[in-house]
Amino acid sequence: MRRADTARKLNENAKPKTAPPNPKRRIKTIFNHFSNILARIEYALRKGLKIRCSLEDATRSDVDFAVRFALEAMKLGERYGRKVSFKLADTLGLGLPLSEAEPPRGIPRLVRAFIEAGISGESLEFHGHNDLGLAVANHLAAWSFGASMSNCILLGIGERAGNCPLEVIAVT
Repeated sequence: MRRADTARKLNENAKPKTAPPNPKRRIKTIFNHFSNILARIEYALRKGLKIRCSLEDATRSDVDFAVRFALEAMKLGERYGRKVSFKLADTLGLGLPLSEAEPPRGIPRLVRAFIEAGISGESLEFHGHNDLGLAVANHLAAWSFGASMSNCILLGIGERAGNCPLEVIAVT
């Protein structure tokens, strides 16, 4: 084989091979994901598992959408005679403990939005981060406005910027 042919052959093999577009492939929307997650929740409930939905980035999300999702998940739980709980996560520590602050950043009104929609406070827990130093205040606000559980850390062992210290909540 001549040198030019060898170089051409090597160059052809080096080109990335791409598959032709698949006409059957669907573009997924948030509603497709909503349905998929609910289907998985129903499957788990049928198997007798306890469900706890972690609503990550709750302080940066569409509250109405999150509440609709929670209501649908709760209906599935009722159908199978199981309680479904929901964790409202302030993933970036952007929440504000002020009752005047609009949801999603306002923790009191975020918690109240779920409760007023029909999600019991017993099914709500709060998971706050301390990026802006407001973890304790946000946990107390969530608790005083109806959330029944708090995710805390013990002796400073926690995630990233830290979470709410249990030793502070315990004496409060």
